[in-house]
Amino acid sequence: MCPAAPDRALSTALQQQLSASSQQDVWPIGLSKDGQELYTETTTRGFHGIAEESARTGAILTRIERLPPDFGGAQGAIAPDGDVVWMNTYQSTTGSAGTSAVQLWTPQTRTATALEPAGQRTGALSAPVLSGTSGGFAAWEQADGSQQEIVEADLATGITDVIARGYVGPPVFVGSALVWPVAGGAASAFVAGRDPQSPSALVAVNATRFPAHGPVTVPRALQAAGSASLIASDGADVAYSSPDETDLFFSPSPSQPARLVFRLQDGNTITPGSLAFGAGYLSWETASAVSYLASLRNLAVAAIPGFSAVGAVGIGIIIENSNGPKMHRRVHLHLLTESVINGLKCASAK
Repeated sequence: MCPAAPDRALSTALQQQLSASSQQDVWPIGLSKDGQELYTETTTRGFHGIAEESARTGAILTRIERLPPDFGGAQGAIAPDGDVVWMNTYQSTTGSAGTSAVQLWTPQTRTATALEPAGQRTGALSAPVLSGTSGGFAAWEQADGSQQEIVEADLATGITDVIARGYVGPPVFVGSALVWPVAGGAASAFVAGRDPQSPSALVAVNATRFPAHGPVTVPRALQAAGSASLIASDGADVAYSSPDETDLFFSPSPSQPARLVFRLQDGNTITPGSLAFGAGYLSWETASAVSYLASLRNLAVAAIPGFSAVGAVGIGIIIENSNGPKMHRRVHLHLLTESVINGLKCASAK
C-alpha cells in the first residue's frame, strides 16, 4: 500500500456532516444498500435505542428497539437483503462492563429478536460478522461460563447453534470457511485480550452449509497468521495484523498468501476490533489519534488525523468523536461513498 495523494473529493466529504450528527450518543450499525437508510443506536427526544433513520435528514423512520439507559456502543452489520444484526455494551450496577445477546431485525417482520442458543442467556463477546456477499449467516464469540463459544445463526430462520466451545477467539468468514483462533488452556483464553506467547492456532470449518461443520484447511491467505493476530475479511479480501499489531498483511483472495502492505511507526498499533472491510475499502483505527482508510482498487491509504473511530458499514462512515460531557457523546458523521474511496490514488502515481 502507498500513501494517498491529497484528494479534493475526500476533503469535501470530510467537511460534510450527516444530519444524524446532531443526535446524542450515535453509533452507526449499517447503511442500506441504496444508501438511503442509516441504522444506528441513537438518543433523541423521548427515545434511546436502535433506529432506522433517513441518512439524508436524520429523521427516525422506525424505532426498532428501545434500550435501557445504560446500554450503548452498538456494533453490528447489515446484510444485503436488509437484515440488521448487532450487540450492545452496558455498565452493570457493579460498574463492570457487560454485553447483550446478538439481536436480529428483518425488514420483513420489522421486529427484533435475540439470537441465542437454546437454554442460554449470555452476552456476545465479539460483534457479529456476516458470511460473504450473501450475508445469510452470522457468527460471533459468546460467553459460556469460564470458556467461550463460537455461535452461528441462520438469519433466514433465526436458528442459532454452537459451532465450537473452549478457549476460542472471535470468528471470521473467509471464502467458504469459518475461521477462529483457539488456545490450549485457561491462561490464554481469548476474552479480553490475547496472549501471543501461549501455544495456539487457527482452525477452519466448512461454512457452505448451516450449521458450519467439518474441518477444512485454513485458507492460504491466513496460513501465516498467528492466532493472536487481528483478522478481517469480506469473504474475498483478507487482512490481518502481526501479533504485535504493528504490521498489516493483505490478500485479495482466500487462496492467495497475504503479503505485508503497511507498517505503523513509532510504537503505534492497530486497535483491536477496528480492522474492517466495506464497499471497496479497508479501514482501521490506531492507538494514536489517526485512523486509516485504504482503497482496495488502488491500494492507496489515506490517513485521517484527529478521527478517533472508523466505522465500516458497507458504504464508508467515518466517525469523529468530539469533546463533550461523558454522558452526552457527540460525534460528527461523514459519508464516504464508494466513488470517493475508489478515487484515492497513490501520491507517487503519475
